[in-house]
Amino acid sequence: MTTSIILSIAFIIIIMLAMAGLSELTYQFFGKGKKLKLGIHSDDDFEKMLTIEGGDKLLNTLQNKGYHVPSGCGGNATCGQCKIKLYTNMGPYSPTETPLFDRKSREETRKFLEKGIGDGYTRLSCQVRVDKDMDIFLPKSTLQVKKYSARVIRKSQLTSDKCEISLRPLQKFNFKPGQYIQIGLPEDYVEQHYKKHGEQINCFCKETGKDYIPFTPGIDLYRAYSIATIRNDIIKLITRTAPINPRVPVEKGGVPCLGPNCTQEYLQEKSIWNLWAGEKVRFTGP
Repeated sequence: MTTSIILSIAFIIIIMLAMAGLSELTYQFFGKGKKLKLGIHSDDDFEKMLTIEGGDKLLNTLQNKGYHVPSGCGGNATCGQCKIKLYTNMGPYSPTETPLFDRKSREETRKFLEKGIGDGYTRLSCQVRVDKDMDIFLPKSTLQVKKYSARVIRKSQLTSDKCEISLRPLQKFNFKPGQYIQIGLPEDYVEQHYKKHGEQINCFCKETGKDYIPFTPGIDLYRAYSIATIRNDIIKLITRTAPINPRVPVEKGGVPCLGPNCTQEYLQEKSIWNLWAGEKVRFTGP
């Protein structure tokens, strides 16, 4: 009897240790919540070491640390704007990002990954999962990005799917046509949106293979837009209608916007989000 009890206890302990080991292996593999080091390098011998949490995409990690890398598609790997040079081997291109790199870039990447030739390679930061310590290069322009606010002075519907938004910066803002600014969503709007549609957003992400971006207080959501004006006192943005129509209720088959894509709808759907002349928005850039 005593032997049976001892064997049973030993078996339970072995199972618990095995489960703990599997849990730790999973944790280490995905790096979720793990404290990691992110080294940022730039021109003029600039170096900075950040402590970050693993498990998220590099684009989101950088934005949460105040480094706003342009991303016109909101991190869906379609615009190719969030390219970043990596000094650490973070794996090959994903099938989604491969078409966004030319033959020369793909060959340089192959040499670096397979033979260690070169001083790094370039990938889309929205496709890089941060699961280990890494080093990257950011251009000086990204390091100099600051936060600003502006007033909406005009909003015009150009075509059925294009809208022009004119902003007047409330601080001195120097830029060149074609540069990008990142429009930020109000935190109270994001919180309300996720409270109302969080479950549907999560289900949609699972069905489509997208990353679910949960609401986290204090972490901003941004989306990049190209400046379409030469005047320094006015910022004009040309936006396209969001692919997800917020006019269709979720109860009738509509899909809530996802993560940074909410910004696009917030800017465009005046009948829904009431972005009228006089409204104040915040942004970073250029």
